[in-house]
Amino acid sequence: MTKTFRITVCVLITIGWSIYYSMLVKDGLFDISRQSPLHLCNIMQILAVYAALKNDKRIIEIMICPLIIGPAIAISYPFGIVSYGTEYAIYFFYYHLVILFIGIYHLIKIRFEISYKTMMYNGVFIYLCAACVGIINPIIGSNYMFVTTPVFQLPVNYYFILNAATLTTLFGFYYLLKGMKIMTTMIRVGGSGIKH
Repeated sequence: MTKTFRITVCVLITIGWSIYYSMLVKDGLFDISRQSPLHLCNIMQILAVYAALKNDKRIIEIMICPLIIGPAIAISYPFGIVSYGTEYAIYFFYYHLVILFIGIYHLIKIRFEISYKTMMYNGVFIYLCAACVGIINPIIGSNYMFVTTPVFQLPVNYYFILNAATLTTLFGFYYLLKGMKIMTTMIRVGGSGIKH
């Protein structure tokens, strides 16, 4: 990772956290069961800062898929703090766009080449986060990563559906990137053969 990228990541995320938690305290809205940084996107922010400080791109790689898929879904379907008011809605979009920027930047740097092994690490990362948060949820009465109480009212097999959707999304993203890589290669090879 370049020094500029690492500094940018740390500055953008730190500024966001500082403003967000200052607003919560000012407005008397801070509640440990609601504002602890335990949602998947918050965890990825913390790990992104750690990766930037350590200059360890492997950390970014084990969460490259959720770095892109997660914020894209969140931006498409805003929830949670957006109901607190305009300033909080702005922060919601801000920090999800920062995460998306980190994921897309790294994806471009690795030229859209994600190995099957890396994708599997991404799946393990998501499930480990969910397992840890699943232990924390009953302790502090929270609903992080939606593993305690379903956000959407679905049938009894909610967790099966959630796991299947996660795996399907990961595999879909992987094969989408493979397809993009093949198309890019075909265009490059075809273009190099054109006579002027």
